[in-house]
Amino acid sequence: YPNPGNGLITVQLKEKSRITITNSMGQIIYDSKIADTNFVLNIHEFASGMYFIKSSDKVTKYLKL
Repeated sequence: YPNPGNGLITVQLKEKSRITITNSMGQIIYDSKIADTNFVLNIHEFASGMYFIKSSDKVTKYLKL
């Protein structure tokens, strides 16, 4: 959250895991192992569009304005 957003977003996970963010073309934009269940990510430099945030337990569609 927030979704959509344009600056900082917070990703809440059920457990520590790896997250991968891909754009609508399937290109990996971000990939990292997360050491906490709440993670704040700066998406300010991401281009406007739709992104998919994948963790070990689910995939979430995210819009960047």
